[in-house]
Amino acid sequence: MYYTMTNGEIMTAVTVKGAEILSITNHDAQNKEYIWVGNEKYWDGHAPSLFPIVGRVKNGKYIYKGKEYSIMSPHGFVWISDLNLIDHSDNSMTFNLKSSTETKKSYPFDFDYKVRFFIEGKKLFIDYTITNISASETMIFALGAHPGFNVPLCEGEKFEDYYLEFGEACKPDEILCEKAFLLGKTKPYQLENDRIIRLKHNLFDNDAVLLQNCARKITLRSNTGKHGVTVDFADFKYVGIWHTNETDAPFVCIEPWNGVPSLLDAPEDLETKYDMMRLEPHGVYTAGYSIEVF
Repeated sequence: MYYTMTNGEIMTAVTVKGAEILSITNHDAQNKEYIWVGNEKYWDGHAPSLFPIVGRVKNGKYIYKGKEYSIMSPHGFVWISDLNLIDHSDNSMTFNLKSSTETKKSYPFDFDYKVRFFIEGKKLFIDYTITNISASETMIFALGAHPGFNVPLCEGEKFEDYYLEFGEACKPDEILCEKAFLLGKTKPYQLENDRIIRLKHNLFDNDAVLLQNCARKITLRSNTGKHGVTVDFADFKYVGIWHTNETDAPFVCIEPWNGVPSLLDAPEDLETKYDMMRLEPHGVYTAGYSIEVF
């Protein structure tokens, strides 16, 4: 089941499963679809949210206070869970998932996860509110987003016509990985004119390009067409750029992350897992990003 909203400029569809964005269409561009349509040959996702982990844990298992838990790896369980629609208006939708006996099998904390979608002009805002509803235990978690965009967006174009442009000049570092796990090393990532990544399929032969210390806004543009997408992720520390490795997949993901995969050579203990966030009892965490189409 999915729900839609429109403001006369764009239409957005969000599914109950994972509160995942299924569609963003632009009325002024003949209802052009921007969100990756999904294809099992490459990736059947669209734009899932990632919680309470981002990336992978080894063998899908970790330890917390001496107890072993199995969790969906990569990216936790929100994206495979049915969320409740708790608010729906002409330009806004809010979905909710609360901890339960089922979530406690893979994640020991008491939480209230909400994600709100609202539209203004040609921009979709995605805002997360996570509450630790425990009275005594500090909650450990990560959060991320995984929106995919059709590339090319227009007939007659090809993938290599597109590029990613950072919102301002920057000199990011690439977080080095092996088999989707961190090596604990970084290296400078060279941008063209300190702003540009030209898209080519072999860019992703070693999986995602994971960057830190970069501008928090990226625009997908074409050399030959006028349509694209801007992702603004000021609240997020990392960004992953990805499509299915070693393929000619016709999409690209721009993924804001607060959290990263596990270190390849570190124990899978949640209390020492690299760069996880912590939320005090009854604490509330908020973060958001936006997608603007043109």
